[in-house]
Amino acid sequence: MIKSKVILIVIWFLCFTLSVVFLLIFSKNYTGSIWVTLLFDVIAFVSQLILLMSILSHVSEKKDVFNWYPLIGLSSIYLIGETIICIFTSSMGEALTIKMALIINFVFMIVIWVILLFLFVSRNHTKRLDLRQKNHHTEL
Repeated sequence: MIKSKVILIVIWFLCFTLSVVFLLIFSKNYTGSIWVTLLFDVIAFVSQLILLMSILSHVSEKKDVFNWYPLIGLSSIYLIGETIICIFTSSMGEALTIKMALIINFVFMIVIWVILLFLFVSRNHTKRLDLRQKNHHTEL
């Protein structure tokens, strides 16, 4: 499990670095929208790292990983989407206002976190169903 955590942290760091490079290096000057997007980018990457570390600490058997796949998939989509927002913000430059950057980043973050919370609830529900099915299973 420790090896997978180290690999996950290395992948996370590389993706975070790529996202920040897209945002800061490709922009001509640093506007307020760049700093707002950088703040939301840091929030996204740090929160997803904490979430994934929490998931890995709760996995005891290989079959437990199956219930976490939707959360891990959506977490990846969130980070990819945030990287795309960084590219978009960097390419827009001064045309993107601080207010629009706040709206885009905040709405994206809220939508992803609402879906993540629904996936937490559904994971617990499927886990309970799986346990009930094991109790009713008759071996031949």
